[in-house]
Amino acid sequence: MAYLQHNQYGIKDVGHSVNIPQNDTARLMYYLDCACNAVNYRDNDINRYRNYNNWAQLSNEDIRLLVVLCYTLSPDVFNNKVFFHSDALCGNSTNKFYEISQVRNHLVAVQSIVIAGRSCQVNKIMTYKMSWMQTYYINPMRNIAQRLNNQNQRQTSNSKSSSCVIS
Repeated sequence: MAYLQHNQYGIKDVGHSVNIPQNDTARLMYYLDCACNAVNYRDNDINRYRNYNNWAQLSNEDIRLLVVLCYTLSPDVFNNKVFFHSDALCGNSTNKFYEISQVRNHLVAVQSIVIAGRSCQVNKIMTYKMSWMQTYYINPMRNIAQRLNNQNQRQTSNSKSSSCVIS
């Protein structure tokens, strides 16, 4: 169980401001980047899915994989372990990163987390406002899943209508 204390003495903010393109794919890539940064998850195979400024270069198949990665690294995996809902610790931002060594007196957090069978060291925590979670995870996941589902339905419909039946 995690515990946050309102006292902010000694907490070191290690985050920085970024500009995220106004696109669901870019937002989801930003979520993935935040999740990977919090646990120092380094995997060359997924780095291209974290580069949110290059969101337009992803194919539909890449976007499907991005959804799977974000589902695997969902907030359920991180909440109250690495991600903490705290408007007070976010201040004027919608999310903030803190060095874990600076917050141990104020926060009981896990030292490592298992992701996809791999143990990852937690070296930062991220606090967020619910608006951040809505903007960068919940809404993009819903919108992209709906778009991909619609594409699959159109492809299925097109393949049925173009078939030839001989009786």
